[in-house]
Amino acid sequence: PMKRGGKMWSRVLRFITDFFVYETAKSVVVKSWSVGIINRVVQLLIILYFICWVFIHEKGHQLRDTGIESAVMTKVKGLGKFNNRVMDVADYVVPSQGGSSFSVITSMVSTANQTQGRCPETDHKFKCTTDDDCMAKLDSNLGNGEFITTGWCEIEGWCPAEDDNVSENPMKEVENFTIFIKNSIRFPLFNVTRGNFPSSLNQSYIQSCYYDPVDHPFCPVFKVGDILRHINQSLDSITDKVGPFSFTSHLITHSICNLSKTSNQKKFTVEGKKPQDCPLEEKGRMRRLRENCKQTEATEENLAKTLSHIHMPYPLLVLLPLSCTVYCKTFSLSSVSLDSKILAA
Repeated sequence: PMKRGGKMWSRVLRFITDFFVYETAKSVVVKSWSVGIINRVVQLLIILYFICWVFIHEKGHQLRDTGIESAVMTKVKGLGKFNNRVMDVADYVVPSQGGSSFSVITSMVSTANQTQGRCPETDHKFKCTTDDDCMAKLDSNLGNGEFITTGWCEIEGWCPAEDDNVSENPMKEVENFTIFIKNSIRFPLFNVTRGNFPSSLNQSYIQSCYYDPVDHPFCPVFKVGDILRHINQSLDSITDKVGPFSFTSHLITHSICNLSKTSNQKKFTVEGKKPQDCPLEEKGRMRRLRENCKQTEATEENLAKTLSHIHMPYPLLVLLPLSCTVYCKTFSLSSVSLDSKILAA
């Protein structure tokens, strides 16, 4: 028993002695040029990695807000004349402006005083010589065979039928229409809001300026004609295309989203691409508007098919480490749409 107690006490004493011992590594100096160069190069690479990638590129020292909120307000101004009728904003902007999307109507095919009855179709594909030809061509239309007097298939429905062969010149004044764009981005995590109105902009400047990439790069007012010229297009060149499938352009807003910077300015750029490069959903818009009225026993209808050669779907908000880009996707000459969507943060 005495020996066992002595051994245990010896172990405890050794543990206490070792616990209160200070250890230090022994350094060896190697005087070699090759080893020294390799050592310093490795140290330099590690330092550059942290400075360039972690701090500058990835902003590892900053917090990121992924719940970003954005809003876009648009307004169109201008008067035009179409088919001997003066058109104002209420006539050619659909839907009512002020929201996040809108279309500008530049051309229209009107079919007035339609009534229920029987009449010939007007499209060339509905020409026929026999009743059998008509039944095969009418598809879902209600028809009764050959229209004997003119050689067109006869239908039953709203008459006279809509005639797309009637050519109407588009509103040439659309080049002078102005588009006002106001957008803002809010970062809820930091309670910070940024917009495209820097402190240098005042009311008198906004009322008199038009966007120009050199002279007025921060002006939020755009003339349709100027936008077309910036992308080497004209109103005639895009309205000559068949239907609403005309031209598509991009309106891009660049702004600083790095809240460590004090700059709050946004800069606009305009880009364009050819119709064949655009997916079908990004091309022009075609809408039909119907107005019914009842007189005595008959009901009459006024049908209008509108063509929009100016189309600007929603701005897509892309957040990059050093800048954010509000991407107003597609601007085809006959309708304009603006919306907000977060793509990346």
